[in-house]
Amino acid sequence: MHQLLEILMTFDTIVTAYETQEGWAHYCERMMYDQGFEHNDAAALTMLDGGIWRGVRVIYDVRLAYGEATIKEMAELLSEEASTPLSAAESDVKNFTRTPGYPLSYLIGRHMVFELKKELEGELGARFELKKFHDQLALNGNLPFFLAREAVRAGMGAKTDLF
Repeated sequence: MHQLLEILMTFDTIVTAYETQEGWAHYCERMMYDQGFEHNDAAALTMLDGGIWRGVRVIYDVRLAYGEATIKEMAELLSEEASTPLSAAESDVKNFTRTPGYPLSYLIGRHMVFELKKELEGELGARFELKKFHDQLALNGNLPFFLAREAVRAGMGAKTDLF
């Protein structure tokens, strides 16, 4: 499967697949909670707090990219909305200015993984195997999501556009 990268290498497949990697990580966070690991109020609150943090990252990434805000303004927003010390918020915002688009990968990637799972559950019905889904996504987690999606679908025995 990973030889496919050599065949399909284009400008949009040369970069690290943040949306797949971060999406998988945050899907796993929720999946583990749903499966009963650390299924308590403290864990739920931690996930909610992380979700707020990642949501604000989407806002500041877009606003900074469009020149609609300053680093200081976005650090103040993150500090206020995510109850984060201003110094930590400033560091976070400055850090992500080096990788525009990366902050979008957390929530968008998580959403894409959940949507793929839902899509395959509906399409495959009783043939859907959660472990196989997880194995296929973990195996293809370094691919950009549009390629990982097709690889997972193929590995699950579902119809694909590429294979």
